[in-house]
Amino acid sequence: MKRIQCKKEKVNDRFILSKESKLAIDGITPLFRIIVNVSFTHKFLGRIEKGTIGGWVESLLLKSRDARVYGNAWVFGNAEVFGNARVFGNAWVFGNAWVFGNVRVYGNAEVLKQK
Repeated sequence: MKRIQCKKEKVNDRFILSKESKLAIDGITPLFRIIVNVSFTHKFLGRIEKGTIGGWVESLLLKSRDARVYGNAWVFGNAEVFGNARVFGNAWVFGNAWVFGNVRVYGNAEVLKQK
């Protein structure tokens, strides 16, 4: 298996967390809605404006203090990102997708789970 080298990315001010919360699919991990704090343009989705409410994440930072979602990545819908997972580059996680554990979603990847 090829090991992916992730760029060490510290948290930026692009996203904030809402106070809205729920438990992840594992029934243990608390998740919060991610909100765009600084507008940006996604390669495929176009302009994502400040205040846009996204999907569910455990936190903005991993325990390593690296950013969980960064670059032009976006998590939206009912998607959940937790554990040691990262989403970066132009990747998007949406629908009812779950990204967790040590997963890295990056580049131009799309992760979707329909009901």
